[in-house]
Amino acid sequence: LRQARAQTATLARALEEHIRRAVDSARLLMLDTGEEISRRGGLKHIDRQEMYRLLTRHATRSRDVRALYVYDDSFRLYATSTRPDAPRIDGERYPSIAVHRGRRISDLVIGDTVAGPFSGADNIPLSLRLERDDGTLRAVLGSALSTSYFEQFYRSLDLPPDAELALLRADGSVLFRF
Repeated sequence: LRQARAQTATLARALEEHIRRAVDSARLLMLDTGEEISRRGGLKHIDRQEMYRLLTRHATRSRDVRALYVYDDSFRLYATSTRPDAPRIDGERYPSIAVHRGRRISDLVIGDTVAGPFSGADNIPLSLRLERDDGTLRAVLGSALSTSYFEQFYRSLDLPPDAELALLRADGSVLFRF
């Protein structure tokens, strides 16, 4: 029994580290994107096609991230790494984006698992607020962690058939179940 507890604790630490790396990777990509947007003076100085190329270039740096995206200060999708011609969908439809309206949230927001608007595949959305020097909203940066990435990883662990794993957010919400 003691050995089983120790193995379970070791597995839990390994899974936590895996999740932490995926989230940190996405956060770094969003921060890099935000720095580039700020360095260029905001979205008004970057056309949508150029932003698509920048997001695509950044997204390919991580196998965990399915997509990167940017919403402008009116909460309209400005660009995504998945489509050069992305429609200007309303970010207010997505709680992980809408939460930034009127609220200065300086930390990463981890949203509920949602189907991607273009792929239809389940994603775990992450978002960061990008502010101007005066504290007003410049943009909302987002990334989508692929639940299929986590599923493939969990399958590779060769766990017993009756094993169950769940990815929980800090508030206890279930983001993914395997």
